[in-house]
Amino acid sequence: MNAYYENTAYCRNGARVSTLPPRRYGDGFINFICAIISVLTCSAALKIEKTAISFGLFLAFFGIVGSIDSGSISMLGGILLCAVVSLLEYATLKSLVKRVK
Repeated sequence: MNAYYENTAYCRNGARVSTLPPRRYGDGFINFICAIISVLTCSAALKIEKTAISFGLFLAFFGIVGSIDSGSISMLGGILLCAVVSLLEYATLKSLVKRVK
């Protein structure tokens, strides 16, 4: 009984002695932020995010064309917006594919 009692680190009142440091106020919040960042920055998640962004930009292109057709945006404004969307989509799709040397 003595060997078991001394090896498990029980105090005199029967409570187990804690070897972990006490939790501080912001530890849970900081751990949550670190978990979100680690999930969003893994390589598979980045590819999924870039694919979703390029699909959203593809839909935005057709939305701009539709708003030009309905007369909500002028032709010049629509062309400029489509150019910006096309450049962003090109940059997103180019970053998905690695260059072969």
